[in-house]
Amino acid sequence: MITDEVLNELIRVLPIILIKIFTVGLLALHLLFSLIIVRQARIMTKIIEAGISPVIVSISVFHFIISFLVLVWVMLFFIF
Repeated sequence: MITDEVLNELIRVLPIILIKIFTVGLLALHLLFSLIIVRQARIMTKIIEAGISPVIVSISVFHFIISFLVLVWVMLFFIF
């Protein structure tokens, strides 16, 4: 049977764990979103050739890299 101390500790820690899981989940969705942006930018540059196309692809790849690094950093931050 669960004692009162264990139950109180679980009630105290559970919201923090749920917030961490929710945050990592949202960052994973953002990583997926940035991957879709990279794909869309590359398709766009194949269809429409403009002088700014390499810049747009570079920005989208940079966005993907940064979102990946943020996800990794947050996961490491939540573990320690």
